[in-house]
Amino acid sequence: MRCNQEVWRNWEGNQECVAEVCYATNLDDLKTIIRKATTEGKSIRFAGGGSGSAGAASYSVSPVVKNEGGIIVKLKNLNRGHVHDDNSGKVTVEAGMTIAELEELVAKHHLSFEAMLVPPFVEVGGAVALGCHGSGFNHGTLSDEVVSMDLVTADGSVRTISQETDPELMRAARVSLGALGMIHTVTFQCVKEFKLQAVDEKAEMKPTIDNIKDLVEGHDYAEVFWAPFSRNVLVKKWDKVSWETPNRNGPSAWSDFMEWGQTKFGTLGLMPLPYFPRMTPIFTNMFMLLQKNKTVVAPAHKVFHYQRHFPRKLWDVSYGFEVGSDFKTFQNVWKFITDKVCEYAKPKASCTSAWPFSYESSGIFPQNFVMHARFIKNSNAYLAPSFGNAHTCMLQLITYFGTNCEQYFGEVEAHLLSIGGRPHWGKTYDTEIDFGKLYGENMQKFNAIRQQMDPQGIFLNDFTRRVFAA
Repeated sequence: MRCNQEVWRNWEGNQECVAEVCYATNLDDLKTIIRKATTEGKSIRFAGGGSGSAGAASYSVSPVVKNEGGIIVKLKNLNRGHVHDDNSGKVTVEAGMTIAELEELVAKHHLSFEAMLVPPFVEVGGAVALGCHGSGFNHGTLSDEVVSMDLVTADGSVRTISQETDPELMRAARVSLGALGMIHTVTFQCVKEFKLQAVDEKAEMKPTIDNIKDLVEGHDYAEVFWAPFSRNVLVKKWDKVSWETPNRNGPSAWSDFMEWGQTKFGTLGLMPLPYFPRMTPIFTNMFMLLQKNKTVVAPAHKVFHYQRHFPRKLWDVSYGFEVGSDFKTFQNVWKFITDKVCEYAKPKASCTSAWPFSYESSGIFPQNFVMHARFIKNSNAYLAPSFGNAHTCMLQLITYFGTNCEQYFGEVEAHLLSIGGRPHWGKTYDTEIDFGKLYGENMQKFNAIRQQMDPQGIFLNDFTRRVFAA
């Protein structure tokens, strides 16, 4: 193991600190870090990997990892794992294994996950600790597929937690924000391998949102993307098909290269928008124009990771909220945001015009990339944004750093909070939110477990101390 005093930055570039970054290689290293932190009076946080720099960054844009003057642990070298040989469909892996490595492992044993995050470069420990990743109206998040885990606790001992023996503790550990201990291994419950038929199609926004209930309930997985000032949305519809179904238009080296190129050019298109905001309608309409209708049949993990390359420096606000009876709450939220975008832009006539001079010179364009809606069922993890909901929409709003967006996002967040929404722990949000009020009794239950497992708070940073009022 090596530990270096470094300037740590997250992958997006909006969080940084000076910390002692330790690169652990085995379980003994994790125990050594506990002793080191206790002796030196430092706190410990964990970084879970980022695209292109999995060993030096974190994909989270929130302050959940930042640890000024403390210790940040990198687990990239703890990436071993195995599939259980008892035909149970369980797989146990170390927390530093990437999602791509995890899925390669389970695919070799003809298994799959029913819920999965899109970026394949995130590490298992980081993905599980946040409890926000996944899609599928009748599926929870990746964290809900966890059946046991090994934690290195504040006293340096290893504690095995399982759904069978510690159900309440599992409800805390599934979404822990790294506050209960260092995750060493995670055991997931997989299912028999399956394929998805994935259809991408552009459709008019209004009838799509008006009929969102039929869309979401009519498919195993459904997601909707909208670029501001476009009259259309991109709809992704995925359905399970038998394993014998022939592959069709599956991902390839060429498609990966094309996506990489599109991401680079897309980033170049985003960069000028904070300086020339009235160009936003041209960019967003061009973005939607470039989206293609297509049908893919491929193994599930090939479909889940429909995007492998991402623009950087994105202000990424994401909230989970109950979809409501017949999806009325979702429809009201969608209308609130699209109306708000239009209100800020001050169109002279239509709010779907790509022409910059169709908007008043005093217009503001606070969102210059996409709004993305995915749908999941509830989770029983205490700190999951989807806890207590019958079904949850995870809504994501993205704009480029430097855009005049603070007031807009403040109004959007206030509205989402007013309907019981909760932020995605790894995204951008108002860090002064009263999380105790937001999670209520769940926060009290989680905190009681946290205080028992980490009475000195060595797994807390400034942000999580405020979250837990510690």
